[in-house]
Amino acid sequence: MIAGKLVNSKTRSIVPVDLDSIVYWNAMILSDFYRKINNTIKASEYEIISLQWKEAVAEVLWDEELGSWFDFDLINNIKRKYFYPTNISPLWTGCYDEKKTEYFVTRVLKYLSKTEILETKGGIPTTMRLTEQQWDQPNAWPPLQYIAVMSLHNTGNKDPQIMAKKIAHKWLCTNYVPHYNYTKMYEKYRVDLPGQKGLSSGEYEIQDGFGWTNGIILEFLQIYNSTASTEDWNVTAPDCYGEWKKLKMLKELQIVNNNNNTNKIDNN
Repeated sequence: MIAGKLVNSKTRSIVPVDLDSIVYWNAMILSDFYRKINNTIKASEYEIISLQWKEAVAEVLWDEELGSWFDFDLINNIKRKYFYPTNISPLWTGCYDEKKTEYFVTRVLKYLSKTEILETKGGIPTTMRLTEQQWDQPNAWPPLQYIAVMSLHNTGNKDPQIMAKKIAHKWLCTNYVPHYNYTKMYEKYRVDLPGQKGLSSGEYEIQDGFGWTNGIILEFLQIYNSTASTEDWNVTAPDCYGEWKKLKMLKELQIVNNNNNTNKIDNN
């Protein structure tokens, strides 16, 4: 049971992991830019900001007991210990003490294993909550798949990179099924029904197209191009692979039937 409704949301009272990780990253980028044009004063200024931001993220958002970062509730002065793919975004942007990479990787992998996010068939769920809102289960949003995959990939460590590849392959398969069947790419998909477009909570119809979906698929294909194949999906995303195989067989039968009908001689 979820306490409260959408109207009870107080986003200005939440300190989010992903946004703070990105702010840190932006400060680092600005520092690098200023250094490239030999503005050492501004470069140092933004480097100091980035280091302060990194320290704050570690102090406020890291949870030693659970081994992950969590959003912080300013009203109740507590961490919001719910699963979101963005919980691990400091690994994506480098907003953590990289001298302790092995430690953070070990803790985060243990945390992710407990969430059982790899057990969902069609990607990583947005949350573990089943509600009528489109940003909860069973929907999976492409940008969140990207953040999770790149967070694990960017550590440079073998085990998280293996997990990242499995998630990416599962997502590639999830996207390929409706593209193969309907030549469509959707804005979001269902994790419980591989290859099915996501649920709408009523604000608008599910969109196809779709910018971030296409962009992230292209990025995953570029990163995992040597291993991204439908045969490999039989291992990393068996449910999705099975669905694709069924669709492929149906299409082939349809083509055969159409050809047979075309070749028939009308005796009338």
